[in-house]
Amino acid sequence: SDMLWLGMEVVTATPEKAEELGTEYNAGVLVTDIDPSGPAYDKGIRVGMIIGEIDHEPIRTRADFEDVAMRKADEKAVSFLVYDQRGRTGYISLRPSSH
Repeated sequence: SDMLWLGMEVVTATPEKAEELGTEYNAGVLVTDIDPSGPAYDKGIRVGMIIGEIDHEPIRTRADFEDVAMRKADEKAVSFLVYDQRGRTGYISLRPSSH
């Protein structure tokens, strides 16, 4: 499975894909699948949320997300700017690694 990082699968957000999930569109990546036993779910990330930044770096495409995910894999904590389905913003801090 592609769901390698923090237990979530994302796609580049588009107005159409956001609408399919009942989400207000924002630029970023749309969470389309999540592992209920993974760290992202544990911290409150859900299907339909949009991730707009990781550690203040803008995320606009799935490729951006994967690039940052690889670089941040060994960090102790990573901060995500998330939009919920109503477009409200929040920050969620996740620990990518087990140490």
